[in-house]
Amino acid sequence: MHVGMVGLGNVGVLLAQNLQQAGYALTVHDLDQARAASLIEAGALWADTPATTAAVSDVFLTCLPSPDAVRAVMEGKNGAMPNLRSGATWIETSTTDVKEVKRLAGLAAKRGAATLEATLTLGVHRMKARTATVFAGGDEQVFGAHEELLRAMAGSVIYMGDLGTATVIKVITNLLAFINLLGSAEGLMLAKKAGVDLSRAHAAIAASYGGSYAHDTAMPVALSGTFDDGFGLGLALKDALLGLDLAEQHGLDLDLTKQMASIFEQVHEARGDEAFSTECVRHVEEKAGEKLRAAGFPTSMF
Repeated sequence: MHVGMVGLGNVGVLLAQNLQQAGYALTVHDLDQARAASLIEAGALWADTPATTAAVSDVFLTCLPSPDAVRAVMEGKNGAMPNLRSGATWIETSTTDVKEVKRLAGLAAKRGAATLEATLTLGVHRMKARTATVFAGGDEQVFGAHEELLRAMAGSVIYMGDLGTATVIKVITNLLAFINLLGSAEGLMLAKKAGVDLSRAHAAIAASYGGSYAHDTAMPVALSGTFDDGFGLGLALKDALLGLDLAEQHGLDLDLTKQMASIFEQVHEARGDEAFSTECVRHVEEKAGEKLRAAGFPTSMF
């Protein structure tokens, strides 16, 4: 089975490395060829375009930052769609728009190619350790034929159901992560104002019903002052807005989601795409006029 992959960012390059280590033959492409250097050194082939990547692939993977980027790779100049092979499978790992996944899957089907979603969660540090989780969506037989590959990519796999379900649940889990992070910041700020030691407060929350994965992993790097969770604020805002759009599509008015997205928009306007998503903690700090800092916490999630 030959695997082609387009998108070698922080997540994509780790997925490619994991597949390579599991013995899969790889052809890779990215806008920045330098990102492929370690993969090529380990035996991967380089393709100059998404089209040439797809042409040699039994499985064609995309790991891209936005719906626009997915569209460009699949349908733009030198795009993959016309070169998808009959009998091949396109696996979309990007956090993207449900309607776009289904639309592009319909075009792939006309070429005789199947589509699977394989959205990823638990963070880059867990991808590196191959202990992340894949949410898979698509035809159950197609999923079964590729389950071993999905496990090799990241670790555990949860089959969510028909195409679209994995994208929905990934957007939801990101919304919850952002809401939990803001909640953790507010709780710790209240603890600080009330005179509770922040290190002890963090430990107590982690041991309680009030804890969360965001509190355990992202909040510590905010407390260290580096904010280095490895996840860009621009991507976080994109995911928050995807969640709002999904809610609107289903006639839901989600108060917490709306408030969280509004905060992320304000922080993004002040800090920009390249800041870390944990910069949302600064919103809580600035409102309170206090910084949440404590010694002994890691300076990076990596």
